[in-house]
This record gives sequence, C-alpha cells and structure tokens, in this order.
Amino acid sequence: MTVDAGRLSEAKDAGLTQAVDLGALEAAIPDQLRDPAGHWFGLTMRHASSTPARNAWRRTPSATRHWQIPNGRERCPCAPDQHVYNTSLIAALIAHNGEEATEAWLRGVKANLAHKPAGGDREQARDISAGKCDIALGNTYDMALPAKNQKNPEQQAWANAIRPLFPDAAGRGTPIDISGIALTR
Repeated sequence: MTVDAGRLSEAKDAGLTQAVDLGALEAAIPDQLRDPAGHWFGLTMRHASSTPARNAWRRTPSATRHWQIPNGRERCPCAPDQHVYNTSLIAALIAHNGEEATEAWLRGVKANLAHKPAGGDREQARDISAGKCDIALGNTYDMALPAKNQKNPEQQAWANAIRPLFPDAAGRGTPIDISGIALTR
C-alpha cells in the first residue's frame, strides 16, 4: 500500500508487482483508478498532486489553471523535478495537452523559479510566507500540515500565509491523486 499513482506505476515497472484478477476489485474501483493490467488499485482519492497555492494576502488574481502559473509575474519555488508528484502532474499534462505544450509550460515554470528546486511542500509554504515567492505547486495536505503543528508557531504562520487553488484542468476539474494497493510479486 502506498501513496500516489506514480509510485504504484514505478513499482509495476520495476517488476515488484503481479496482476490480480479479482472481480470484486474491478467492480468496486473505476477503470481510471486502477491499472489496466490489474497490477494496482486505487483505494482513496485526495486533491492532487501539485495543486497550486498562492500567497494568501495578494489582492491580484492568481492561476485558475496549471497552464497559467508561469505568467511572468509570479515567482514560484518547486520541489525537485523528479519528485513523484511532479512527474505525475507532468504525465497528466502530456496526456491531455501533448509533449510540445507541456514542454513550453515547463520552460515557463523554469523561467519563473524563485530559486533552484529543493525541499518539499512545507518548504514551499515557508517560502511563500517569507515573501520569497508568490505561488507554489504542492499537495494541499502537506502544505497544511504546519497549521496542525501546535508546537511550532512559525510553521503555523507558514500555513496561514497560503491559500490553495483548485484549478479547472481545461474542463476536467481539479486533478486528484490516489493511495492504492498492489500485490507484491
């Protein structure tokens, strides 16, 4: 059992899983939330990999779609490019918009980086709070975790400084991610 469709797919690609042919799983889990060959099955959904978050105190409108993030005005930090959440987002963008459009988008994101990609979602919330950047891509549940940290008021300030955006992915809604299961080989 693990989080993220990307991790489940990586386990399959590494030969760590085996196909399961169980009608009850297939009947209970929609096609889009399971591997076509039966190597993994999604159990839960959450708002997604790489949901934009913006500075809570900005008065100007911000991105309503992933494509609007590198608009030339907003500095953004980013987790490392090979982070599984980013690869899941990029794969989804390629699937729906093509390689050329996704590459152009990635070049725009790179041009607007506030600093070299590093850290995780909480560090991005920290950077927004500190004024180092204006918008970030991250998981809402990770960015919100500092708010629950009663022992660290600084991290609570990070969480209070951001507001998640739930973009409409060109009419497809807000991206979701899954936690799922696979049977080991």
